Amino acid sequence: MLVVSTSQVFELNDKIYDVVDMYVANAPGEHATLTLSSTHPSGGLVHGIDPAGYCVIGEEAGAIGTISVRSGGLLSLEGPLTVANYGRGTLNVQGGRVTAKATVLGRAPGGDGTINIVGASSTMLISPGGNLIAGYDGTGTINLADGGRLHTEPITQLGFNLGSFGTANVSGAGTQWSSNSPIWVGASGTGTLNIFAGGQVETAGLAIAQWYLGRGTVLVEGPGSRLTVAGGALGVGENGAGVLTIADGGTVELSDGGHVVVGGSSTGAGQMVITGTGSTIANLRDIWVGQHGCGMLTVQNGAGITSDHITVGAEIGSMGTALVAGTGSQLTALHSMRIGASGHGTMTIAGGGQVEATNHIIVGCYAGGIGQLRIEGSGSRLNTPSMMVGMDNGAAGSVRITAGGRLSADDLRVGRSSNQNNTVLVSGAGSLLSATGLQVGLSSGGKGKLLVTDGGQVQCQSMRLADEHSSAVGEVTVTGSQSSMSVDGGMILGGAGNGSVKVSDGGLITSRWSVTLGETRTSFGRLTVTGMESVYRVDLGSMAVNNGKLEIRDGGRLELPGEGWLWVYDNSRIELADATICLAGELDLVSHAPEQARASLVGYGTVQGKVAGSAPLGEGIVARGGKLRLGTPDSPDGFRFEGPVKVESDATLELFDQDLAFVWNHTVRLENGVLVARNGLQIDGASPGLAGYGIVVGPVNHAIAAPHRQGANDAIASSGSLGCPCV
Repeated sequence: MLVVSTSQVFELNDKIYDVVDMYVANAPGEHATLTLSSTHPSGGLVHGIDPAGYCVIGEEAGAIGTISVRSGGLLSLEGPLTVANYGRGTLNVQGGRVTAKATVLGRAPGGDGTINIVGASSTMLISPGGNLIAGYDGTGTINLADGGRLHTEPITQLGFNLGSFGTANVSGAGTQWSSNSPIWVGASGTGTLNIFAGGQVETAGLAIAQWYLGRGTVLVEGPGSRLTVAGGALGVGENGAGVLTIADGGTVELSDGGHVVVGGSSTGAGQMVITGTGSTIANLRDIWVGQHGCGMLTVQNGAGITSDHITVGAEIGSMGTALVAGTGSQLTALHSMRIGASGHGTMTIAGGGQVEATNHIIVGCYAGGIGQLRIEGSGSRLNTPSMMVGMDNGAAGSVRITAGGRLSADDLRVGRSSNQNNTVLVSGAGSLLSATGLQVGLSSGGKGKLLVTDGGQVQCQSMRLADEHSSAVGEVTVTGSQSSMSVDGGMILGGAGNGSVKVSDGGLITSRWSVTLGETRTSFGRLTVTGMESVYRVDLGSMAVNNGKLEIRDGGRLELPGEGWLWVYDNSRIELADATICLAGELDLVSHAPEQARASLVGYGTVQGKVAGSAPLGEGIVARGGKLRLGTPDSPDGFRFEGPVKVESDATLELFDQDLAFVWNHTVRLENGVLVARNGLQIDGASPGLAGYGIVVGPVNHAIAAPHRQGANDAIASSGSLGCPCV
C-alpha cells in the first residue's frame, strides 16, 4: 500500500513500482501531492497491480489530494480509480500517461474530483472493466486542453445520481476525446460537456439527460470545434431535460448518417440550438423534435442544417417546436418534413429565415396530429414542391403567412382531413402564397379554408375547392383593401363537394380563364362579393354556375371583360343587393334539361351586358328591394328571356335593349312595383302578358300565338299606371 499524506515527488527514472492500494490525502485535513515523472528515455511506471486494489485521491472529507503525472511518467491501474471520495482530489496529466479502468470523480456527496489532461503528449486511457463517471454523488470535472487526449472504452456518465454534477471541457486545437461507447451527459444528475476553441470529441453515441431526473447540457462552439457521433444516435432530453447548443461555427457530425431525437420519451424535454454562421449538423438522416416528449429546435443567426427527414411533434402526446430565424438561417429536408405527425408540432420561420422541403411537407398528418406553420416577416420563406395541410381524419393543420412572409409550393392541398381548423392565412402587405395547383377541401369529409387579409396575396395556376368527394368542403375568403388572389388558369368552386369563395371589404380575385361553380350534379359552388371596391374578375374566360349561387352585395362587382359569358344553370341562383355584374358577353339563365330549368336572378343592382335564357320553372327574374337594371342598349339582343318576371313592392325593373326587350311565354307581374322599358317590351306567348299593380314606363306589346287570343284580363299599356287583377 502506498499512502501519501504530504507532498512527494517520485523520480521514476526507468523503474517500475508495483502497488496494490494507493491513497493520496487519506485522512481529514491532509493536503498531499504525489508527482510522477521521469527523465529517462524509457520512462518509469507506477503500476496498480491488483484489480481489487484502490487508488483514491482525497479519501475523507477535508482531505485534499493531487497526483501529477508529468513527462515520462506512467500511472497504470488495474483496479478502480477514485478522484475524490468525500474529499477533494485532482489528477493532472501533464506530459505523462495514465491508464485506468473503472474511474469515478466525486464519488460521495461533497466529494469534488478533477482530471486535467493538458498538453500534446498528455494521454489517458480508460479501458474496459468499469465506466468513467464524473460526479457519482458529488462533483466531477474533466478538463482536456492544448492537445491532450482521452480515450474511453466503456460508457462515460457525467452527473450519475440525483444531486451530482459532472462536467467535461474539451478545448484547443488537437485536443481530442474519443469514446468507443456512448457518453451520457446528465444520467440522473446534472451533466455538462463543453467543446470549444477547436476541441474535438468522437463517441459511439450521445445521450443528453438520459434518465428521468437527469439534466444535461452540451456546447459545441467555434470554428474547428467538433462533436462526432458514430453509430448514429444522438438524444437530447432522452428522459430528462437536455440542451445541445452548436454555436459560432461549431459542428456536430453523425458519421454514419444517423438521427437526432429532441425530447425522446414522454418525460423527456430537449432543446437544440444551432446559432451563428457555419454552425451545423452534418450527415443527418432524421430529426425528431418531440418524439414522445417535448422538443425544441432553433436555427438562427445564419446557421443551417440539412436532414433527409424532419418531424416536429412525432407521436401522440408529444409537443415539438421549431424556429428558423435570421437572415441566412436555413433548415432543409431532402425528403419529408412533418409538422404535427401524431403529436403537436409548431414551426416558425421569422426574421429572414428559410426552410426548404425538397420533396414534401405535411402540416397535421395523422390522427391526433396538430400542426402549425408560421412564416413571419420580410425575407422569411418556405419552398416545397408539395404541401398538405391537414392530411388524415383526426389531424388538423394551419399555416399563417404574415408581415411579408412567403410560401411557394408547386402543389398545395388544404383540408384532406375532416377537422374544421385546416386553415391557411395570408395576411399583411408583402405576404405571399404562391402555388402551381391549389386545392382547398378534398377527399371524403375533407374541410379546408384559405383566408387572405390585410393586403396579403395569393398567386396560383389553378384552384379547386371541395374536390374529389361529395362530402368535401372548401372555403376561400379574400378581404380588405389590397388583399388579392390571382389565378392564372381556371377555378372550380365545388369540384365534387361544397365550395365557396367570398370577396369582401375591397378584396380582389382575378381568374385568367374560366370559372365553374358546382362541377358535378352532387357538388355546389357559392361566390359572394360584398363591399365597396370588392371585385371578382374573370379576365379572359367565362363563368358557369352549374349548381350554385352568386351573391353580389353592398357595392361588390363581378366582372367578365374577356369572353364575358355567365351561364346560370338549373336550380342555381344570382342574388344582387346594390351590386354590379359587368359582362362583355351575356348572362344566360339556362338548363341542362327542360325539367331542370329553375335558374333565377333576384334582387337589385345592375347587370351590364346582354341578359337572356330560358328558365320557365323557377322564380325567373325578380326585382326586389330596389332598382334592378338588366341588359344593354348597345345590342338588339340586350334583353331576351323566357321565364317568369316579377317586380315586387317598392322595386323597379329597368330593361335595356337597342330595340324591344323580349319576354317569351310568361307573364310579367307587378306587385306595386315599377317596370321601365324605354325602347319597349315585347311579351309573346303568355296570357296575360302583363299583370298586377304598378307603374309601367315605356310601350309594352303583347302577342299570343294561335290558338290563343287576347282576353279581358290581358293588360297592354304605354307609360302610366297599371291596375288590373292578378291572375
